[in-house]
Amino acid sequence: MKHIFLLFSCLALALAGYAQAPYVPAKNAVQIGSDYLGVDPANGLKYRFAFGYQRYMARDRSSLSLSVGFMSSQRTTVLVPDFVSVGKNTRRRITIDMTASYNLLHSVHHALRVGLGPSLWNSNDDLFLKVEPYPVPSGTPIYAQRLQTENWDIGGHGKIEYTYALSLNTQVSLHSGAVIIGPSGFAPMFGLRAGYRF
Repeated sequence: MKHIFLLFSCLALALAGYAQAPYVPAKNAVQIGSDYLGVDPANGLKYRFAFGYQRYMARDRSSLSLSVGFMSSQRTTVLVPDFVSVGKNTRRRITIDMTASYNLLHSVHHALRVGLGPSLWNSNDDLFLKVEPYPVPSGTPIYAQRLQTENWDIGGHGKIEYTYALSLNTQVSLHSGAVIIGPSGFAPMFGLRAGYRF
């Protein structure tokens, strides 16, 4: 019985000491999540999966982050009224975004960051161009011409992000903003992240 009492006493003292310990803000975070990014929603390019690293500075007043994302879509092209399939249109995007942010809130659990920065995107498309002969005669072999392109485009982005720290080392965040880049032009962005702080 004495051993049990001693064990509980030590545990209570340890918890009390932990509760009274000063809060030390995390200096780093890794995050994973997804975005709705309206680059080309009519052709399926609207959801991006992303992984990011964020470095907090000046006791979480400012931060720098780097995010890498991936988008992809595949859609079969069918000629109407012939109902002839000419293969799949494939679109892929690899996105790299660097963001400098300022935290408008100075709270243990809450952060409201406004940020902007450069964006670098890789576009890789394999698209149907035209078919010969057209209209397609019945029983005649067809030749589908395709256009394959790969480009690097530079642009920028801005966003506002709300982050809630669930504990000392876990957080969730919501953000909204926009990207302006290359042929895609202006694209609105909404996203969700889950992160680990350390």
